[in-house]
Parts: sequence; structure tokens; C-alpha cells
Amino acid sequence: MDYRRLSKRRSEVSRGLHNERKDREQGLRRSRRSISVRHIYTHLTPNHTLYNVAIPFECQHIRRFTSDGQYLITFTPCHKGIQLYSFMNAVYTPAAESETSAHRDFNHFFKLKYLSMLPVPTGHELSVDFCLITKDQKYMILSSMGLWDGVSCPAAPVVLDITVPLSDFAFYTVDIETGELVDKHLFHGDYIQIADHTGVSLYEDKFSVLSIQTQTIHLFRINESGKLHLYQSIGAYLRNDDESIVVMQETEEENYRDLQELLADISDTSSDTSNDILDRYVPMLSADQVLENPFTAGDQLIQDQLETTFDGVNGNQMYTISDIESFPVQSEEDHDQLDQQANGVPNYNREKPLSYNGFTQAMLSFLYKLFSQSTMELSMQYFHSNYDWFASLKMWRIQLIGSDRLLIKLTQTLPEFAILRSHEPDLIPPEDERTMFVIFDLAELHIVDVYENCSNKVRDLLFKTADALRNVTPPTPYESTPGLSDLEREYFKTKIAYWSQADTGRCYQTAMQKLSLYLPRRPNSQPQCPYFDLSLFRYPENMMAVQNWTSTTLDTMNFYCRSTDRLRFKLDARESPSPSIQLPLTLTMIIPNPQYPFIITRRGFDQIDEAQSINFHVRL
Repeated sequence: MDYRRLSKRRSEVSRGLHNERKDREQGLRRSRRSISVRHIYTHLTPNHTLYNVAIPFECQHIRRFTSDGQYLITFTPCHKGIQLYSFMNAVYTPAAESETSAHRDFNHFFKLKYLSMLPVPTGHELSVDFCLITKDQKYMILSSMGLWDGVSCPAAPVVLDITVPLSDFAFYTVDIETGELVDKHLFHGDYIQIADHTGVSLYEDKFSVLSIQTQTIHLFRINESGKLHLYQSIGAYLRNDDESIVVMQETEEENYRDLQELLADISDTSSDTSNDILDRYVPMLSADQVLENPFTAGDQLIQDQLETTFDGVNGNQMYTISDIESFPVQSEEDHDQLDQQANGVPNYNREKPLSYNGFTQAMLSFLYKLFSQSTMELSMQYFHSNYDWFASLKMWRIQLIGSDRLLIKLTQTLPEFAILRSHEPDLIPPEDERTMFVIFDLAELHIVDVYENCSNKVRDLLFKTADALRNVTPPTPYESTPGLSDLEREYFKTKIAYWSQADTGRCYQTAMQKLSLYLPRRPNSQPQCPYFDLSLFRYPENMMAVQNWTSTTLDTMNFYCRSTDRLRFKLDARESPSPSIQLPLTLTMIIPNPQYPFIITRRGFDQIDEAQSINFHVRL
């Protein structure tokens, strides 16, 4: 046994906070400054729990800390305003016996900075689980919702054909230091998923909102003064001038029809004169306009080319890529027969033709070109047999994965709407449900890639673009790593192998479908915290989900040091260390301070009628 190596390893493990601070003050290990500074948090951890802390009534809705850990954001009980508390002490000092204040523990750490009542529209209430911080840490983004009056609803070329509860929504930017309202934007008669930031995305200075009712993605830019500037909408049209071109074309066609009616009423005009008038007064788009707007000029031509089914492939059955690859190799006679059938009349049983918005038309065109250029057997048959499914897909989730990239998830039946019909409590879509992912280029306004949830690209997207998926910029030395660490990669690789072994047949595709449930990612509900960095600590596996690690059903959570495998601290969300009764299963929200050893747990925050249990995990 190499005792020198063992002795060196023990000395490294036993290094204390004093030695770490001494090395940092002397400038040692400068090349590993980021790692060493983060490594200090393995020594500086919460070591005491304050159970069932008495919270002032006016700040029952605790939401999050700011990114610098200096302020705590809470909502008022009336859901009309916000309160900002300054974080005063990082270390807990037990109060003297003479102090009898009911809120002494809370007042020891926090001091009210301001109370700001926002001018929300009549009937609106602020969403207590919606609060985002901009990149410059100057503004917070809040949201409110109210009943729709049934009158003020924006007209959209394509809306959902499913009855959903519509509401009015508003988004606000508020100055963090002063609490003053900077700007707001309203949506009338819409359906936006604002719970836990599900229907929005934030990346640097870009803020996107998905309107499910109108199937439109609204892109905002937040300037330095906090103003919301709507600069792009993707849905009915892809470009800002598409609507004007379509309206111009419709106006020209209407004028042409009016002219035809006029010529039909003129019975004493010669044929040559009529043709002469017709040539002069039939206004149509020029060739340049057609090239600039292929959606308007060529939509009917592309639709006529695509809407074809084959008797050789059942049009009512949808096939996956593996199904097509398993088909027997066709002979030349079979190919000739399929080509003849392709020129026949489509057998779609529709009462009226489908109306496609600009985004759906662009996706269908992309898929048509993709499969027409493919060398795979029966690729076009696969496209035509699944055409109805492609055309019926609806935008369901979005995420900005870069300054000029947008990830869009589409599904045929939105899970929330299926719940409204079946009254099922589960919000998660079935794992075997087919969904589609679209990568959209915001700079050039075109589709970059399209693939299903059973594709290997789902894994590549999760592993290769982890930094962008977490919607955070490169960290400071005092913050945890934003990207998917090697430990998290190994965790998901193990999960993929387990999912593949659990099923038979198309097992790997099933694993990709389950992995796709982690995408897209919602904006971070809480700031990045070093105590949840897997390179520093090891904690329960069910908290490692990349979707939302701040909510868990666990009552106690043990955190072990990654290097020593020793228990460093424990989070206990129960009302007492040893409750007399068995507690019901409920969710616990974790609210960490990103800079200091201070973590808040809120047990039962998801239950309206259940009393919350708020614990402070502090350092003595």
C-alpha cells in the first residue's frame, strides 16, 4: 500500500475552511480559482433547522431570492402587489429569552424594503408562482390573470377548435430596487400557461410567450430601461410583412371578381374590348412578390402536391421511421404501381379543407422537401400516410435555446385539453404519445430541423445544448455550473439503458420518448445554487430531474459531499423533527439563497386548504 499517497489523500479530505480561506487570501491555486471558490461551499453549509417559522401574514407567499441573494421576493395576500425584503444576516444567532416577538426568527434575517401595489387591471390577480429576473438583475417579470369578458378577443386566422377556458393575461416588468411598474403587455381572450413559467421562455434580453389559443409565439425584447418591445410574432405569419402581402393579394382577387361581374353585365361590349379591359384591370402579384412570399403564392400548389394517399400504405394508420425501415423491399413493378396510385384522387374524408397558418405551412413544406430528398425506401409514402397527423399538430411548449434559436414542441392533442374532457388529474402526457420537435431560426425566420420524440436527436439536444437549455449565461466563480455535468450525463445514460431494457421491440425509441419529457425546459424558478451542484454534493435521485429540481415530494433530503461521501447537511421540511402523526404526501418547494448558507422549505404550498410549514435551514 502506498502510504504516502494515502496520507496525501487524507490531508486533502481533511482540509478545513480556514485553510481554504488562507490559500485564497495568499493567491494560491489561482489557476483553479473558480473550482476552489465553489469548493468552499462544501465546508460552509447549513447546520441548523428552524422548524415552523412564524411568518408575517402579509408575506405568506414567499417566492424566491434575487440572483445576488440580497433580496427576498414575496406576494401580498390580496395578490395585487409585491414585497421586497432585504437579507440581513447570513448566520443565525439564537434570540435572548427576554425577546418575545412572534416573528423574531423571521425578523432576524429579513427587513422590509418596500411594499408595492401594482395597477393590475380590474379583476386581475398576480400569479404567485410566476416571477422571473432579467439578465442584468434590474427587473423582475410578473404576470396576472383575470376573467375574459367574452368581447375583446383578437382575431386570428387559425385558432384551436377545442373549447378551452379563455382568460385575460398581463405581463409586467418591475424595477427591483424601487418596486415601480416599468411596462406591461396585455393579452385578451387567450390561453397562456403561466403556472410555473410553463408557457414562456427567457434568454438574456429575449422573452417569448406562447398563445395556445391563437397558436402564436410572441417574441419580446427587454431593453435597458425595462420596456417590453414586441418585435416578432410567429404563427399565422412568419414575417412581419406577410399579412400585408396576403391582404393585398385578397384585395386584388376581390377587385378581379368585381370586374368580372361588371363585364358580365355589359352585354353590348365587344369581345375584343372586354379582353382589353380584362388585361388592364386584372391585377396580380408580380414574380418578385411571389418569390418574397412563397406561403401566399404557392400554398395551394404545395398542398395539392402533398395531399395524396396511397392504397399500398393505409392512409388511416400512422407509421414511424422504424416501421418504414421494416417494410419489405419493393420491386420495380410495385414502385410503378405506387407512382400511378400517387397521381390519383386523394381519399381524405374531410368536410372542408384544413386551414394552415404560416408556421404549419412552413413545417409541411420542410417535411415534404426532407422526405422527397431522402434515399430511404418508401420515404414519401411515410410522409403521405402521416400527412394528417403532421397537419394537425399544435404548438404546446417553447424554449429559447440561444439568441437566435427557438425550440418548439408540438403535439396532436394537448394534454391540458384532454384533461378538461376526461377529468383526469395527471398533467403529464402519455410516454408513448407521438410529439414533434422543431428548431426555428429567429434570425432568418425559417425551420432548421424537425424530428419526432423517438429520434436520437432528442438525446443530442439534451446533452450537447445543456447550457442553452438551462437558460443561464456562463456563471461567476461563486455560482454553480449551468451546464449538464458529467455526473448528470451519466445519470441520464443509465436511465436510457434502464428504459431500453424494460421494454421489448422498439425499446430504444421508448427510451427517447421518455427522455423527451424533459424537453423543453421551463425558465428557472429559483436562482442557481452551489448546494445543488452535483459536482459538489450528492442528493436524492428524484431531485435530479432537469425540469424542476425546486419542487419535490420528499420531506427529508440528505446532502453528501461528493469528494468525501460524508453527510454535510440535511433539509427537513416537516413541522418538527419527530412528528406525532404520519404526514400526507404533498409537494415541498425549495427556496435557496444563491450566495449564502440559507435555504427555505415550504411544505404544502400546492394545497390551498392545507396549512403551510415553512422551515429555515441556517448556519449557526
